Amino acid sequence: EQIRLAEEERIISEIREADKQKFIAEHLQQADEYFKENKYLDAIVEYQQVIGADPFHQQAQIMLDSSNTLLDSEIQRQQNEAIVAAIDKDRAEADQAFVNTHYDQGILFLDQKQYTDALIEFNLARERDPQYQPVLDAIQTTQRRIADEINALVRRARQEFQNQNYSEALRLLSEARLLST
Repeated sequence: EQIRLAEEERIISEIREADKQKFIAEHLQQADEYFKENKYLDAIVEYQQVIGADPFHQQAQIMLDSSNTLLDSEIQRQQNEAIVAAIDKDRAEADQAFVNTHYDQGILFLDQKQYTDALIEFNLARERDPQYQPVLDAIQTTQRRIADEINALVRRARQEFQNQNYSEALRLLSEARLLST
């Protein structure tokens, strides 16, 4: 009877050990696949299953440490990317606000026929966003209006010269010269 009981215990022990080894092999294989696919959290869970079944399994311990390190670095990388994206977004919003402010100020100057000040404002806006079409259009419009204003001043100066009003003709030509610079 004792021999039979001992044999049953040995068989049960062997079955348990075989089940344990099968469990370890399956989870270790699954963990290694997750690790190769860079699914570190899933790999960690599987390696922990192996260690739960065999606390002294060296390969699982080493791979668990590696997975934890790689998961931490991946989390850190993603956080850094999120920070950079947030900074870039804030910078882009600040640049857009700057462009809009100087564009609006340039429009005010343009409406008041202060062409030089308008060009300064538009060029400040263009420095931050060289491809922003409304600013480029505003610069062209301002330059066209300056040319029109210079032509008008020169025509008036000629008329004043013909009327022998030389001081007014000189004043108008001076104004035209200032606008042209």
